[in-house]
Amino acid sequence: MTQTHANVCVQVEAVLARPALTEEDRQAATQTALQLVMLGCGLATPSSPGTGPSSRRTA
Repeated sequence: MTQTHANVCVQVEAVLARPALTEEDRQAATQTALQLVMLGCGLATPSSPGTGPSSRRTA
């Protein structure tokens, strides 16, 4: 674990008012990060239908 990861974990635990993050929290964070990156690249994700290059309107 990197020091940045350790620092962020403590901050997130405090914001969520939890003593520790769960595996479910980690999975949710992973999915959010992947969706942000994929959508930023114009790619569709399983939970974001109608996105990506093929769904863009052309003038």
